[in-house]
Amino acid sequence: MSPQPTLATTTTPATGPNASYFQAAPVSQETIQRTEVLLHLYAYQHAQGKPNANQTVIVDPKLPACFGALAANLVAHAQGLHIGAGMTKENWFICFNMVFVDQRFMGSSFKVMGDFRGNAGEWAIVGGTGEFAYAQGVITFNKTWSAQANVRELHVRALCLSFSKAPIELAPSEIVTEVSGTIGVFGEANVEYNAITSLTITTNVRTYGPFGEPQCTRFSVPVQDNSSIVGFFVCALKYVEALGVYVCPPVSN
Repeated sequence: MSPQPTLATTTTPATGPNASYFQAAPVSQETIQRTEVLLHLYAYQHAQGKPNANQTVIVDPKLPACFGALAANLVAHAQGLHIGAGMTKENWFICFNMVFVDQRFMGSSFKVMGDFRGNAGEWAIVGGTGEFAYAQGVITFNKTWSAQANVRELHVRALCLSFSKAPIELAPSEIVTEVSGTIGVFGEANVEYNAITSLTITTNVRTYGPFGEPQCTRFSVPVQDNSSIVGFFVCALKYVEALGVYVCPPVSN
């Protein structure tokens, strides 16, 4: 028997409902938005031993239809496993993460569970991350055929929750003293774009951000002599490629 893991806090926990490591707050309907996501995808399954195989048999009891076999799947954007759940040819339990690697949904994922016993059926979406946070829904699949792999046409329908972010509200005596961020390269259709990937706003009180995804090339626009940044202007087509600021000199009393 393996030892049980323990969980700890860096502060002395209080007893009762007000433990120091616990926080709770009511959430109003105004801060929650529901988004319906509809996707049309194809999942390609290449069995072990075939060209471009993307699954590996871990346990093979040598029974008909490999009953009980456990395989790690990489099916299109899916990463997980399926387990033989019966003596028939098409009787599998499946559990996988549908992890997105395209630029639009990079890093977001669906958590999927279900089974398939024929050429068509449904899988349940039981969760999600990133842009698909708190996802619930259904994936409808229909098996088609290919000379090289099993192919399933997928129709994804899910409801996701998104929480609106509070705007930055400066205090009466708070002024913006610096705008900084990072620049990255995006490529589409053999065309590369230099674009701003993250932004940080610094005031005389605190720092807001970074917003976005910081990358290696940094930029900074500080102001001098107690001046303050009071506005922005940008150069943008598909992406924000350049950013400038309006500076106000210090106001004398």
